[in-house]
Amino acid sequence: MRFHKTKPTIGSVILLLLVVLLISACESERRFDGKLSFYVPADASLIVRSHDPKDIISELENNSFLRGYERSDSLPGIAALWQRFDTLNPQGESWLSFTPSADSLLNIGLITQVKSIQENDSTAVDGWLTALRAREDKKLELQTDNGPLFLQLEADVLIATTSAALLQKCLDGPGLGSQQLEKLAASLNTDKAAVFFKRGLANEGSFGRGWQGVSLELQPDGFGFYGVGQTKDSTAIWNRKDLGLPSQLALANIAPATSSFVVERSYKTPVDTLSNNVDGSLATQLLDNSSSYGYLEGPGGKALAFKAIDSLSFQEILNTYASEKDQFRAIKRYALSDTLRFDSSLYPWLSQVEATGFFRLEDYFVFSEEPLASEAIISSYRNKATLANRSDYAAISAGLSDVAHLRIYGQPERLRPYLSDSATGFFAQQSQLSPQQEHQLMGLQYTALDGVLYLQGQTVLPQAKQTTTGIQELRSITLESSPLADPQWFTNHRTKGKDIVYQDVENTLHLLAYNGKSLWTRKLGEPILGRIQEVDLLRNGKKQLAFATSSRLYIIDRNGDDVGPFPIKFKDEVTQPLAIFDYDNNRKYRFVIVQDKDILMYDAKAKIVKGFTFTEAPTALAMPPQHLRIGNKDYLTFPLTDGRLLIKSRVGKDRVKVNSTFAFGSSPIFEEGGNFVFISGDETKVSIDTRGGISRKELGVEQGFSLVISGKTKVSLDENLLRINGRLYELPFGVYSAPGIFQVGRKRYISLTDLQEKSVYVFDTNGDLLPNFPVFGTTSAVIGDANRNRRPNLLTQSDKNTLTIYEF
Repeated sequence: MRFHKTKPTIGSVILLLLVVLLISACESERRFDGKLSFYVPADASLIVRSHDPKDIISELENNSFLRGYERSDSLPGIAALWQRFDTLNPQGESWLSFTPSADSLLNIGLITQVKSIQENDSTAVDGWLTALRAREDKKLELQTDNGPLFLQLEADVLIATTSAALLQKCLDGPGLGSQQLEKLAASLNTDKAAVFFKRGLANEGSFGRGWQGVSLELQPDGFGFYGVGQTKDSTAIWNRKDLGLPSQLALANIAPATSSFVVERSYKTPVDTLSNNVDGSLATQLLDNSSSYGYLEGPGGKALAFKAIDSLSFQEILNTYASEKDQFRAIKRYALSDTLRFDSSLYPWLSQVEATGFFRLEDYFVFSEEPLASEAIISSYRNKATLANRSDYAAISAGLSDVAHLRIYGQPERLRPYLSDSATGFFAQQSQLSPQQEHQLMGLQYTALDGVLYLQGQTVLPQAKQTTTGIQELRSITLESSPLADPQWFTNHRTKGKDIVYQDVENTLHLLAYNGKSLWTRKLGEPILGRIQEVDLLRNGKKQLAFATSSRLYIIDRNGDDVGPFPIKFKDEVTQPLAIFDYDNNRKYRFVIVQDKDILMYDAKAKIVKGFTFTEAPTALAMPPQHLRIGNKDYLTFPLTDGRLLIKSRVGKDRVKVNSTFAFGSSPIFEEGGNFVFISGDETKVSIDTRGGISRKELGVEQGFSLVISGKTKVSLDENLLRINGRLYELPFGVYSAPGIFQVGRKRYISLTDLQEKSVYVFDTNGDLLPNFPVFGTTSAVIGDANRNRRPNLLTQSDKNTLTIYEF
């Protein structure tokens, strides 16, 4: 058989050349470039690069923040997973990749330089590297106590994986993706561990897709990072024309401290997404007249916020669509004529709220669906219990730059989608967290400049649960009728906590449980004189209410019933509040009624005390009588309207003769240094010793000077100058209630209220203002441990028909 030569055609030559070129291209595409990222699998969702693997693992294990997030599909879980690679003992630059599999198991790959490997002679797998080098295919399946490892030696690079399939993926590599990884890696601090993740920023808000890379800052009680990413994704908000320059974002100044999620985005106007939909709607006008918008999830629900470019103009726009509804904590609230809605495809955060009303705080106009959301935000703002006032906020803010395009605050679990995809991430779902971690706050920030996305994040552990807010508003109690006088605490002998007692403007006496439930009401028919006092008339630990009206002396038990033989009814008018003396603190009470100049003293059986002989004063009393113990003697004081001060013994005989008269004001008489001390109506401090010696000191203070002394605690107020045990605290100018001193456990607290600004202040006995005070309140406050958790509770009014209880 003869074979004929066929002359090659032009087409066959071209085809051959194309095949050769294609083969050459394929071969050159997978040529190792000396970078370890060359072998990172293309479908990895989380990558960690470290120049000292053991060091990063130690930091991860000892980081207080990451404890409690120790699932294997997250950063904290790396420490446990790393045990499988301990046998290999890598010492230098290493890349660790995490790749989800179809069976929900996590495949892990290690890429490191062979020259950095030091064989661990103490293990049962001695000589694995020698064996690997001796094999012709440079492959080895190594059995360890923690499972098999699949090894491949490529030149000076060791690839170790937890599955054979992943090993092949590593050999295939990320292709063109390795260049992107290396660009990101080159921009990060090589002295810090770096983490690379992708797809996470596409989960909410169209942040864009692609790799992001950050350097880790692992502090003992915190966790921070900074890095870069891509902005080339056309779907990302970074590529909108309205992005503008980064700016200051201050939504944390009004967001409640307990918010689970807060996001704010800045932009320039007009907003480009509305350029093709200029319909003059309220939504359009709000966006076009604001410099940022925000969304928050707080204790009362969800809300939107817009930072107005010009607040007056912004309000004028809203006036066309709204009318004033009411006021809450002296903040006007408005009702919208139509529900405010946003397009979910353009504004995924804003579309989560269908607002029916709004209010203004600083430069922000806040919109909500439910009144509870607005009430929670206003209350937190009034009480300075905002994110910006959290004890951990300053440390978090220090890890973020001053300006940004987007800033997010929230609990770490809530922010997880922004740092990972659905499979792996910085941290996984919560397992068992400490009380501090349950109140964790994390801050994330994004800034896009010149095609580069800059990422920052920071969190720290609060020192204790209490310091996350400092003070918490526990509840507001709506009353049917306004209180006639400031509400008071009343001891509940069953729970050892506190109930609330007050008389309303219709002269009805109310007892409320701590939770606001009405226990009973009782019509009295006339106002109570002075304060309601607390006694244990039967000396059995059960407390009663004691007080006088203009015609009666009442003792009422906690069920609202009279304690017989009380009440006592009088024909003549009672002119001063009830005075109660307990000479020896043994609950053998003396109840003193004043009728102009007549003095009636009763015992616990409602009988006149026959041994007390001072039954009629020369003139009417100017104030209720008082009992003071100085040394081992009892002194009863009777200030008279003619300026005389009578000081008697228990039986009513003269004990101290005072040969002078005084212009009595509203100041009671105190014991100080063994003397009788009070402030006269002409603002003079008067001191009288037990022999009748008198000293006067002109204080040079303004009208309304207050002095309060209780035990070793001495408090004075002169306009805005507050002195506590000699230490001066300069308050803002205002109109203040008289200070009150309250004992809770072993601690004493001083409280006073700026009645103009509706701000309640609380100080300790060192003269230090407690954290996050003042809080909102319109009246004087009382302090006690209402729920027996060893934390003080403050009771005040927030408006004429609302009581508010705080815990601090």
